[in-house]
Amino acid sequence: MISFEPGSGRRGLITVIVDTTATFADVMMKSTAWIQLLTLCHDSKIQVVLPDVVLRETARHWETEARRAIETANGKIAGIKKSREKLTEMGIDGSSLVDSTRVTATPDKSAFEEETREKLVSLGVQVAPVPDHVDIETVLQRDLARLKPFTDSGKGFRDVLVWETTKQVAMESKAGDEIFLVTNNSTDYCDETGALAPELCTEIENIAGQVARVADFEQLLKHARLAPMVAGLAKTPEQLATFLALATRVRDAETRPPTADEVVKDAVIQAVEQLAGEDVQTVNAATSGLDFTELGIPSELEGLSIGAIDADESTLIWQTYETYQDTTFLIQAQIDAEITLDGFAYKSDLGLLDEKEGVHVLEWDWNSHMAYVGATTSARLSFQIRLEQGMDFVEECEFEGAHTLFDEHLHS
Repeated sequence: MISFEPGSGRRGLITVIVDTTATFADVMMKSTAWIQLLTLCHDSKIQVVLPDVVLRETARHWETEARRAIETANGKIAGIKKSREKLTEMGIDGSSLVDSTRVTATPDKSAFEEETREKLVSLGVQVAPVPDHVDIETVLQRDLARLKPFTDSGKGFRDVLVWETTKQVAMESKAGDEIFLVTNNSTDYCDETGALAPELCTEIENIAGQVARVADFEQLLKHARLAPMVAGLAKTPEQLATFLALATRVRDAETRPPTADEVVKDAVIQAVEQLAGEDVQTVNAATSGLDFTELGIPSELEGLSIGAIDADESTLIWQTYETYQDTTFLIQAQIDAEITLDGFAYKSDLGLLDEKEGVHVLEWDWNSHMAYVGATTSARLSFQIRLEQGMDFVEECEFEGAHTLFDEHLHS
């Protein structure tokens, strides 16, 4: 049973209930938004509830992603071997292409689920079991009546369990409490405006608190109640410089510690360079890789990868945040870049495209149906940097997203 003890004089408890649409995008829960959410929970600023069914679904999705990653890795390993053999056949030295052993590991879904559960609980997250009042008869009656979040086809069993957890939290709320259901499943939970469906609102009309649906963590963390909390996690460049200076004092008192700008710039530029050759995902469902879906790349293009990338160092901006680990700082950085993509398009589709859309033909007769094409686009690239205390260099700088240049900067 979920229960919360209100503090004296509190403004109202904020509870965030997370649906699977928020976990599927980042099953490892390592994104900046996830870390900020978990940090606020760890610091007892908010309460985070993850229905047990969501954790189980997430574990299943992790297993699928892990199997796909292993398959992709083994495919590339096999490709390296074939490429070396082809080079040798043509009298070209391919010895620099080093063999790798095939990945034979089997993803352990149960272990992932248990480790994730332990991590979340240690940070104060409530992994909520199915409420006691929910039994098969309750669910069956809802299904037969076609009540949301069930669909007309009868789909929605797990969504019902998430809703019943949300409803129980709502029923236990106090005056002034605010509950946010984070779900991008607008079809099953919402009306045509994106708000909670009226029939669901009727089920909780007598609660003391308030319930609202938000589509994702980005929308959640920009909400008027949470945005000031996120801002409170921010650290100044001077605080980051002090954090970095600890590493130099440990090693060599004579050495000038790198400036915060130097550390961030070096990490981001190196990360940008490493994007070359990576596959990208667009609105074309057949593509996969880095998320470039916001950039308006023509859907007619397939098999896209980054051929070249030119970052404008003068556009680099960044903000440092504390995390739930006292010895770790999180830096969110953005930089503008011109990107050249290589891929393919059906010849019959090329008449729909022109150079105004940044598309040009590199080789018309790639085969009887496809042409080899290039495309150019501009983007604001986001990166997450994790910096550990006692170190004056970055071990992890991960790509988080590509956005249009019209997006707002992190700070002025």
